[in-house]
Amino acid sequence: MIRFFILLLLLSPAFIAEASQQKITNQLIIEKNKQMANLLKARDARKTIDFLHSHVSEQAQFNMIFSNSFMPETAQGQSMTMNKESYIKSFIDGLHYVDNYNINIQTKNIEISENGKMAMSEEVMTEEGVMLNPHKAGDEGVPFLSKTTCHTLYALKGDKILAEKAECLTQTGKINAI
Repeated sequence: MIRFFILLLLLSPAFIAEASQQKITNQLIIEKNKQMANLLKARDARKTIDFLHSHVSEQAQFNMIFSNSFMPETAQGQSMTMNKESYIKSFIDGLHYVDNYNINIQTKNIEISENGKMAMSEEVMTEEGVMLNPHKAGDEGVPFLSKTTCHTLYALKGDKILAEKAECLTQTGKINAI
């Protein structure tokens, strides 16, 4: 009999309304970024791919502008647009071509829509490590420091936040050994 009342309570309109009232919170975005940083530090490709697939929209678009001291001056300010697949691939490629990797993601300026279904967040990703030459495996790597600032639009889908669109600026430079 008690089970019947519990089942009735769980199926009541008030409970169903409560479940559908889930909203994006600052903590959801901060926690997502923390999990991503931890996965990238752990350098586990499979878990990183799974995580990104579950937090990036199928229609996602990432507009990237690069300032990179490794590139010739004529290549500075180049931009590219990545879809979900190429965005995820960029992180996985980094696992193979970067050694002594470290990352920090700061989440700033979160603005959540009134209905809590959309949010805009500024995220600053600082990465450092040793860039390896993919064409010559035996070459000594080059120490680098990279800072990427993204303004990311999120949407709530079920109980997860998905990146829908991002405008990013990446600045990368060599670290001189003393």
